[in-house]
Amino acid sequence: MELPGYLVEASVGRRLVLHAMHSVVDWLAFAVWEDGRLVRSLSLSSDDGVMEDVGDPMPFEAAYWGGEYPVPHDPEWSDEPYPLPFHPLELGEVALGALLRASLS
Repeated sequence: MELPGYLVEASVGRRLVLHAMHSVVDWLAFAVWEDGRLVRSLSLSSDDGVMEDVGDPMPFEAAYWGGEYPVPHDPEWSDEPYPLPFHPLELGEVALGALLRASLS
């Protein structure tokens, strides 16, 4: 994920967090820069799958990637099971809380 250089440069010595969600397309994106260096970036949606996966997953992601929060299949909604192992917006809410708590401490 990219941000304008002046934003990343202004964050040197601090943590910079980008977080975005769009419920219409079940899309989540977040990225974390530490001292001006991108350390984690994830962007995924139910339609496009994983579009970006840079850096090591953060601790709050483990249960989601580990299958602990699957999306129940609803045959009235779709014949196919949900295309991701979790709902991006659910991870997005957890990510937002975890990243804000980490940034405030």
